[in-house]
Amino acid sequence: MNKIILFICIFTLLSSFSIASNNTKILIETNLGEMQLELYDNKAQITVNNFLNLTKEGFYDGLTFHRVIKNFMIQGGDPLGNGLGGPGYNIQDEFRVDLRHDKLGILSMANKGIKNTGGSQFFITLAPTPWLDGKHTIFGKVIDGYNTLRRIGNIKVDEKNSKPIQDVIIKKIKILNPENNQVESESNNWIKYLIILIIVIIIAIIIYYKIRGKKVDSEKEYVDFETLQAKKDIEEKKVEEKNPFEEFK
Repeated sequence: MNKIILFICIFTLLSSFSIASNNTKILIETNLGEMQLELYDNKAQITVNNFLNLTKEGFYDGLTFHRVIKNFMIQGGDPLGNGLGGPGYNIQDEFRVDLRHDKLGILSMANKGIKNTGGSQFFITLAPTPWLDGKHTIFGKVIDGYNTLRRIGNIKVDEKNSKPIQDVIIKKIKILNPENNQVESESNNWIKYLIILIIVIIIAIIIYYKIRGKKVDSEKEYVDFETLQAKKDIEEKKVEEKNPFEEFK
């Protein structure tokens, strides 16, 4: 029984981990190195979907990080290379209180300083930038390749427009786990959470009956002890009531 409970607990933890880690991973290949990023598929669905669609089309391949500000951020994704280009449309902002520009490597959408004006341009932070919270949609983070990020962040730039003197080229953006890059609907999420809830309830029931079984066994042992004690008392009483003259016959 203990093994069964342990197995179910492990299964539940693995299921929870699967949900938590089912995010798309991408690889940005540049002429200065590579960076691996994790996208927040279910926390910024519109933005991630847009980014992945552009990636699949090869939109970003050959573009540059056209704007680099040391200790602030690196910006890319502009087909014009001057900060004015885009895909020809805008997408809706997506802000969450649990996503903040609070460290190195936050992936966020650039915009025109007006709500819902994001398109294809994105930036990656080089330091905490809390003043951007609630103004730019966060949709991922760097998980590997920090040396590349810092290398780009320290490149020499034109002081007039923060454009790197040496082009930082985005050779290609690859989707590393395409089987996971379909943004899940809320209904699918609820199904997964419901399954986990059912498993937890089953575990609780098993534990309840296991504890109850131990209690019954304990009571049984107690009753058996009382029975044995009663028999012993009867035997002792018989001995006491025995005719004292019988042994002299």
